[in-house]
This record gives sequence, C-alpha cells and structure tokens, in this order.
Amino acid sequence: MGINLFSDKILQAICWTLLHSLWQALILAAITAFIMIVTKKSSSNLRYTLLSCIFILFLITVGFTFNRQWHLADENKMELTIAGNTSFNQHDLSISPGKNIQPINILQNYLSVFFNYFNTHASLIVTIWFIVFMAKCVRIFAGLVHVQRIRHYRVSDAPEFWKEKIIELANKLGIQKPILLLESAIVKVPVVVGILKPAILVPFGLLTNLPPHEVEAILIHELAHIRRRDYFFNLLQCFVDIIFFFNPAILWISSLIRNERENCCDDIAIHQTKNKKQFIQALVSFHQYNLSASKYAMPFADNKNRLLNRVQRIINNNSNHTLNSAEKIALVVSLFVFSVVFISITKGQSAPPKKQAAQNKSDVIKTDQSSQKTNKAKPSPNPERKKITNPKKINEPATTPAPDIETEPELQTDHDDFKTLGYTDISADQLDKLRDHGVTAEFIKELYQSGYRDISLEKALQLKDHGVSPEFINSFKEMGFKDISLDKAQELRDHGVSTGFIKDFREIGFNNISLEKAQQLRDHGVDAGFIKAFYQMNYKDISLQKAIELRNHGVNASFINDFREAGFNDISLDKAQQLRDHGVNLDFINEFRNSGFKTISLDKAIQLRDHGVTIGFIEKMKEKMGSADLSLDEYIILKDRF
Repeated sequence: MGINLFSDKILQAICWTLLHSLWQALILAAITAFIMIVTKKSSSNLRYTLLSCIFILFLITVGFTFNRQWHLADENKMELTIAGNTSFNQHDLSISPGKNIQPINILQNYLSVFFNYFNTHASLIVTIWFIVFMAKCVRIFAGLVHVQRIRHYRVSDAPEFWKEKIIELANKLGIQKPILLLESAIVKVPVVVGILKPAILVPFGLLTNLPPHEVEAILIHELAHIRRRDYFFNLLQCFVDIIFFFNPAILWISSLIRNERENCCDDIAIHQTKNKKQFIQALVSFHQYNLSASKYAMPFADNKNRLLNRVQRIINNNSNHTLNSAEKIALVVSLFVFSVVFISITKGQSAPPKKQAAQNKSDVIKTDQSSQKTNKAKPSPNPERKKITNPKKINEPATTPAPDIETEPELQTDHDDFKTLGYTDISADQLDKLRDHGVTAEFIKELYQSGYRDISLEKALQLKDHGVSPEFINSFKEMGFKDISLDKAQELRDHGVSTGFIKDFREIGFNNISLEKAQQLRDHGVDAGFIKAFYQMNYKDISLQKAIELRNHGVNASFINDFREAGFNDISLDKAQQLRDHGVNLDFINEFRNSGFKTISLDKAIQLRDHGVTIGFIEKMKEKMGSADLSLDEYIILKDRF
C-alpha cells in the first residue's frame, strides 16, 4: 500500500526526512534545555527570541535534510540493490570454515537491515504518516473555521467607553492599525483573532462585571499579542505540530514557546499598569470563565496549572521556569539512547561502504569460482561440512509451534467443556483467546441459565471485555426488566447505568423509568440527587425531561437558591432557565440595586441585559446629562439610540 500520487523518490525523501527530524529535534531540545537553565533570571523576551530561533533553525534543518534526501534517493535505491545481492554472500563467507565472524561485520549487517527496511517500506511509512497528517489537517481546518465563526457569530459592539479605551491603549503601545473590540456570547475567555484585521473578543458581560482596572490590564495583554504579531507565529506552530506530531522533542519546544509568549505579554501589561497585584487579580478573575478556547486563536487564560505558573512567576519577580524533574529525566534518557545509536552508526560506517561492497562482491565471485572447481574435483564432500554449510538449516528461523489441543491438558479440558455447550469446531487458537479474555465455559453456561442461547464466541468476548456478567443482567431482571437483550446490557454498562442508579430514581417517585430514559439521564449528568435538591425547594412537579433540560442549560438548585436569598422567592424553573440563557446572574442585579434601583424585577434585568444597559452606561449618561433622574426604561431607550 502506498501513495500513488508521489514517486518512490519523493516517498524515500519524505520518509528519511521524518526519521532524521527525530535526532535533529533531540539535539535542539538539549540546546533548549541549556537555554532554559542559563536564562532563568533573564527577561521573557530574550527567552522567547532564543526559543523561536531554535524553532526556525529546526525548520531550516528539515528543509536542507529533505533537499539532500531528494538527491540521495536514486543513490540509496542503487545501494539497496547492491546490498540485497551481497548480503547472502557475506553470510556464506562468515560461516565458511576458517573464517572468523568480526563484530564490525555484524554491526554493519544490522545497520544494513535497518537502512534497507526503511528504504523498502518508505511508501508504507509515509502513507501511515500522511493519513494521520490529513486527519490533523481536518482538525486544524475545523479550528480555523471555528475562529471565523466566533469572529462573526453572536457578537456585538462593545460599549463606547471601552471602544475609546481600546484606541487609547493601542496608541500607548504604538499600534497603528485599528483594533476591533467585540463582546461575544460564545467565547469564555478573551481571545485575539485575525492577522490583517485583528479583533479582540471578550465574553459577553465581562466588561461590566469586572472592575475597570482589571479589564484594562487584560486588554493591554491582548493588545501586546497584536503588537508582537503572535497570531501568525502561533498558526505556524500549529502547522509544524501536525506535521511532526510524532516528534516529542519539537512538540516540547513548541509548548515552551507558547508559555514564554504569554510571559512576554504579561510583562508588557505589568509594565503599562505599574501594578502586579492588579494584573494577578485580573488573571484569577478571568480564569473562572476558562471553560473552552480555540488553540488557533490567542486566548488570555490557559489551564489551571498554567495560570498558577504565571502567577508564581509574577510574584517571584519574573523567576522563570527552567526544567521539572520529568523533563530532566526524559532529556537525559533520550540523549543517552541517541549517543549509543550515534556511536554504533559511526563505528559501523568507519569503512567506506561503496568500496567495501564492491570488494565483498569480487570476493564472492572468486569464492564461488573456487568452490565450483573444488566441487568438480571432489564429487563426495565431507558429510560433517555439509551439515555446517547447509543454508536451509542455518538460515531457517526458529518457529514456535502452535498449541496442540491433544498435547495440552488444560486446553483439552477447556475444549471438552465448550464442546458440551455445542462449540464442536473450536480451535486451539480460539481457546487461547478465550482464556486470555477470561471467557470460560462456566461464564457461557450462566448466560444460558439466564435465558440467552445461541451465544457466539465473539459475543461472549465482547460481553466479558465490556464488563457484562450474568449477575449484572440478572440484577436488571429482578427489577422487572425481563426482556433485556445482551446488546442492551452491554450498552447500559458502557453508559454507566446500574440498577442502583435506577433504584435511586424509584425512591423519589419515578417508578416507571425505562432503560432508555435511564441511559439518557446518565448521558446528561442527571442523577436522583440533582432532582431531590429541587424537591427540597418545593419544586415537586419536575419531570425527568425537565431535569435534563435544566441540566443542559446550567440551572441547578444552588443557582435558584441564590436568587431566593436575594428576595426572589417566587422564581419558577422556566424563569431560572430564562435567566441563565440571557446571562443574568445575581451580581448583575446587585449592581443596579447598589446604584439605587431597589425594585428591579427579573424580567427587567433580562431586558437590560438584552439591550446592553449596564451601570457603566448609566453613569456615563448621568455625567453627560447632569443629575437627571431617569427610569430604567428610559435608559434602555437611550442605549438603543446611542
């Protein structure tokens, strides 16, 4: 199997380029480790520059390697042919009487097998790589499509105050191009998208829910990405990562670059705000929204461990990360293996290969001629020598005979047990497989006793591998599910549905719950405790479908209880779901209450959120209009006009 679109020359060049990239990246990883250690107290910008140079150097090295392998492809093909013609003759010479086996020849034989294997199977290797590469290309393309989607779908303009602020901050950082600031209902953390027309997307409502100084610090961080043109280099890294997905060294270097990139932008933000504490507070505040982000955009907050590292670095006066214990161990082991292989190859190639091959070929011809003369002179060779030089006996690989039922007592016993159940044509290999998976005749007999006949051996293997036992099935039958099939039992086990899960629902009144509904509840994360919490708050008429709907919309008993404690005692489940869908939380309402709007209702809060009316907007209008006392409806009208 191969890629017919490419010639053998291209396939060999690609194959060897990918193989050489492993040791090339390993050497660069060692250099990277040295840089990480010696630059512990250096600036993040210096570390980022050095790591980026290492990354670019790797790409240049790969380019030169491919070019060289392209020109050597024909020569490798010729050497493969010569090696194939001489390998057997060399073996004959090494075992002939009076000829000693030299270690250097053995090493050369191993190397010859190694190189010949990859030359011969280059098409297969590149095909496997290409399949994985295309799958990852589809994934990265989907990521880029997602970036475009979040750029244009469910976005709205930021308030005027922040539009003006982003222009002011961009000018302070020396950014000349216009920067678009948008609120998005999709993103969970601030991200930068676009190269020619960059835009900063922030989660809907965060500009009003966080203190202005924290928002300003985050915007400076995102503007730093734009000034440094990080979006382009991040895309380049993504493409290199999918090309060399099998290369742990280059993936490690790429991850270090991403970490240092964030450190660079953190330093710029701290330098502009002159307040480390303020920036750390912003980091922690935004992390609670970090549920998902596209790796092809430039997200502000990463995972929890990454956030902790960033905070620790800022607190410790920019004390940079070096290498952890796992990275040190992996690097030392890799370098040791590489050194052993490199020394072996160097010794194996100490003699000129072409000249040595030609010499071996001439020696073989001379030996064959002399052996022919000897055979003519001596028609009856020494029988002992015949035994030694018989190529069939020497070259024939040792094989392990297949297990025989008649000679294996345990297999014979198992065979007899299965035979009594009707499996008369079962082979020794099948018995071995059944034994490895824990399938016994007793296991199938118990299934027979539970009413399941005509069970194939493959089905028995599936049930065992998925953890479906006769006891598991009988427990459902005892609860009234008499007609449960083996496929349904396997499906229930895969989805984590047990009899205990169903019993919990029966205890709170759902006596007629079906297996399909139980599976649906498990898939959506709804258990009896989730519904019981609503019962305790006097929502007695909640159905299973309503519980699934509430879970999908993020409404739980705690969310409703917060509103009840704030005075909204008559809140319904539908209203709670509506509040969650429109992004209205108790903090949003309390901002208006603290500003004098004590009688704000839930419907009015939803209306204010939908029209983008915030306390910041109201204060801005008060500054322009004096001390005018307007109602919330009037502020909604002003927001729609301005």
